[in-house]
Amino acid sequence: MEKTAAGTIQVVVIDNAVIERGHIVSMINAAENMRVVGVGEDGMDAIHLSQTLHPDIILMSVMMPKVNGLEATIHIMHEHPIPIILMSGTQNPVEMNLSFEAQRAGALTTLVIPALSDMDACESFLRTIRLMSEVPLVRRWNKSVVRVPATTGTLPPMNLDRDRTAFTREQLLPIRLVAIAASTGGPSALVSILQSLPSDFPLPILIVQHVSQGFSAGLTEWLNSELQIIVQLSQQGEKPQPGHAYLAPDDYHLELNPEGTIHLHQQLPYRGLRPSASFLFESLAKYFPKHALGIILTGMGDDGAEGMLHLYQAGGLTIAQDRLSCVVYGMPKEAIGLGAVDVVLSPEQITFTLHQLADVLDNSRGSKPENSKTKGGPPDGAGK
Repeated sequence: MEKTAAGTIQVVVIDNAVIERGHIVSMINAAENMRVVGVGEDGMDAIHLSQTLHPDIILMSVMMPKVNGLEATIHIMHEHPIPIILMSGTQNPVEMNLSFEAQRAGALTTLVIPALSDMDACESFLRTIRLMSEVPLVRRWNKSVVRVPATTGTLPPMNLDRDRTAFTREQLLPIRLVAIAASTGGPSALVSILQSLPSDFPLPILIVQHVSQGFSAGLTEWLNSELQIIVQLSQQGEKPQPGHAYLAPDDYHLELNPEGTIHLHQQLPYRGLRPSASFLFESLAKYFPKHALGIILTGMGDDGAEGMLHLYQAGGLTIAQDRLSCVVYGMPKEAIGLGAVDVVLSPEQITFTLHQLADVLDNSRGSKPENSKTKGGPPDGAGK
């Protein structure tokens, strides 16, 4: 194998489609400071090349013969962790489910394979490879996410053995909705945090999760299969209901308007991102500051940090995921650095806080709310 120059990102490409694989290899080799050092056609090749070549990153198709992308990801992350990007050419349900399960097993993200004629898509594809190749990983055991921290935060994480609650009852009583921002590593974090919430969870949850174009519907279906609450793509003018989670759809910013209904729009992207979580947090800071709990999870970049600062300054409650559990400690770190965060919590502690919030609200009402599968009015107090 030809040696690569120092500082060059070494890439392994695994795809059973010969022509498609050739296009990807050509695109990477034509890029500055990147070089394909190995190619293969199934998951067994990925496992072998990860052991023998120790590349900086692996690009691997989701659907492959013999050993698919999910099975290969599980093995690689258990034995010899290497950053993995999954590649998808279609958005069929089987491929979508395998993709999100592989992300739960440790793959960083799933990208749509770009057409070589689409220069912007190719550049975005290459930029993601560069960024993801720098994500530090450690061995993964028992399906739990364990990664090397990128840096330290400015706020200490809550210790449940010492501090049983992140917020007081008085702080939680006004809360009428939850807003979550997530990017790289987000699908797995969302399942971890929301999986134990009951179907009659008393509040709506609004989510901005960065995924590749065309993947938001698949993510919605996958989350629905994993969670007890109802997950759906946001619809223009819809009033968020308790026990439901609403995802921002492809290429639309998600906000809440003064009437407490969903507003979707296509204003300019934030640093290439649409949806951007900052639009959601900004709308809550403007219209429902004291009724919102904002949560910023694992992700690359700084999306959501500035919007969360405005929510924090307006009187909302804010949480950032702790650095040890983040796949990429970017978005939470930026929010913490701005002074926008009340408390830094692990996914388990965030779940604990959401259950605590539900208990406080249920006790204050004296009875359980209607089952989330029935239609009701807007969240109590959301428009006050």
